[in-house]
Amino acid sequence: MVKHLVDLLKRESTLSDCSLTDSGSVRRSSIFPRQSMAPGMAIGHVAKDTRPTRNPQFQEQCRTNVYQYLLDTRCPYPMNAKTLVSPTQKEFQNLVQFLVQILFQGGFTWLKTFEMDCNTLLRDLKYPAHDSCGKTALGAPGTPQNWPHMLAMLNWLVDLCKVSLTTGDKV
Repeated sequence: MVKHLVDLLKRESTLSDCSLTDSGSVRRSSIFPRQSMAPGMAIGHVAKDTRPTRNPQFQEQCRTNVYQYLLDTRCPYPMNAKTLVSPTQKEFQNLVQFLVQILFQGGFTWLKTFEMDCNTLLRDLKYPAHDSCGKTALGAPGTPQNWPHMLAMLNWLVDLCKVSLTTGDKV
């Protein structure tokens, strides 16, 4: 009985789901909808950043955390009030390179362009939102659309440095 129903459905789908297009060719469709994959199960799917990166309070918290850490570790680069609000590309690169130097205890070598190396580094460190820190964003970090994500990434690196120093582990 069940086999008969399956055969009947197959036969009906081949007969009723054929239609002619404007060019006269036959187009087939299935009566069985394709099952979609569960969110997060797609191959190559990267989770979106769930932190409120555009929230002013979150940004202020990140700025305070990053600034205090840079002061505590005696960051050799000059900082002013604008550095963590809208930095230049060079200021941002200096901050990231300084944090990476602390994180790897001087054992990291920058090989290619900053954008390529930083992108690879974030992926290798399994930064949860590395898709928001692409080469274009890393090339223009201080823009209004990129800075919230770059600031959140700096905050994450600072937290990673803190954990690394407290556990004594070299990344």
